[in-house]
Amino acid sequence: MNNGTPNQSQSSAATALVQLLTENPSLPVIDWRIDAAGVLHGVAHNDTVDMRAVVARYAAALGGEPSELCYRHDGRELASVQLTAVWRDVTIKVTGYCLAESLGQVVSSPEHDYPASRAAIRHPSHARTRRYLAVRPFPEQRQAS
Repeated sequence: MNNGTPNQSQSSAATALVQLLTENPSLPVIDWRIDAAGVLHGVAHNDTVDMRAVVARYAAALGGEPSELCYRHDGRELASVQLTAVWRDVTIKVTGYCLAESLGQVVSSPEHDYPASRAAIRHPSHARTRRYLAVRPFPEQRQAS
């Protein structure tokens, strides 16, 4: 991770993004932003696309293991697939959001509404709403367990 000044960190992240997309032109198109600390964030939203496939393509290019989070919001079963990797000294976070049914596995049981004692993760499109999430391994990880 780049520990230079904020401008150096952001410049390093911008350079890493250009290199990533130039060297891997077939990666899915997603939205990108660089935060003040120089962390590069890629985000994709599509209710009907299994985001595991999208994030897995970035994992193949960047390294790292994606994780899957499923949760309920406004009566809808949603999923988030996340990857955090350090690539060329830049922290890169890629997140895909979709309907849980797009993953082929709808989370419908009440045990996925966790009490306030669990760690909360904010859903970016509902910044004022706090939801408690369950981490589920990918299917191949479940089979190995």
